Amino acid sequence: MRFGIFILLLGVSFPASFLNAQRQMHVVSSVRLPEVWKKMGWGDLRASCRENGDFIVRLVPESHDLPHDIVRIGGNGSMLAHFDLRGIPGFENGAILDVSLNSAGAMVLFVSKIISTESQPHLPASMAPPSGGWSFRMDPTRWVLSVDDSGSVLSKFSFDQRIVTGLGFALFRSGNVVVTGIHYEGQHNELSRPGALIFSPTGAIQANLELPFTPKRAPLAEPLGLIAGGGDEVFLVHQGTEPYLLKVSADGAVGPKVMLAVPKDERVRVEKIDGHHALASVAQAQRIHGVWKTPQWVPKALFDTESGALLETLLVPSGDEHIVCYSESEMTALQSPKGTLDSLLEDK
Repeated sequence: MRFGIFILLLGVSFPASFLNAQRQMHVVSSVRLPEVWKKMGWGDLRASCRENGDFIVRLVPESHDLPHDIVRIGGNGSMLAHFDLRGIPGFENGAILDVSLNSAGAMVLFVSKIISTESQPHLPASMAPPSGGWSFRMDPTRWVLSVDDSGSVLSKFSFDQRIVTGLGFALFRSGNVVVTGIHYEGQHNELSRPGALIFSPTGAIQANLELPFTPKRAPLAEPLGLIAGGGDEVFLVHQGTEPYLLKVSADGAVGPKVMLAVPKDERVRVEKIDGHHALASVAQAQRIHGVWKTPQWVPKALFDTESGALLETLLVPSGDEHIVCYSESEMTALQSPKGTLDSLLEDK
């Protein structure tokens, strides 16, 4: 699906400092999702999309477990594959930390193994882990597995967390894999800083990224997120009230830090990157101010990945804020209240 760019001025109150233009998106087509949509992890949606509209997403497990199965959905809403990691010998206690699709269309999983599980019912709700009162002891080895739709392993490699803690991963189009985490330094590992390594598809270390951070003592350094770009590049992302991007090439070259032009008291979370556009959700950092949600609309912001400038604001229909596929000419979203895959187009 391709569509042109049209600018529509809206009668919704936004501060002039936050936007240069506004676009209002509407649903132009919608298809039903398989019944399994009810198990998609809406609070922590890990989805990866191909150019043809296919996408994969993790499913939510029982409260005393971690994600271990994924589904592949076609652009027409059909179920293409339902895969359980624990059906692979050696990964009967595996957990899927993240997912992606490579340039050949294979599913790539970032995996760890659960050593033990412990209930913590004595903890108050405010202190309970996201898993709902259960804690998990994980194996220090991380795995990267490529599998086909039948669940057959095409390739795999592993690394020890002493090399990089392995908190996130992303794929380059060339097949290389970048993994982020925390790098510890000092005689007793008392210093920490964000770190990242690039692996070849077979697991050979290609580059230890030179990131612009100085090791520091507690509190622990905050790890960076990872989002694949439209070309053979990946972006390291710092979210929040002072978000920035670091563009990384497949050969390990790291570009300059690009601060995103977020107005005071606003918080953004970068979700998708295509070309020179970074799509981000918008929320208030401290108080209701500036761009705000309404019962009908949810704001998204577009930033320039080279300059950090705010280009425009998109208003997405409420319920369609879970963006699965995004490019400069198309957008599809999961409609969580209805269980549909919606194609969004700007109102003319």
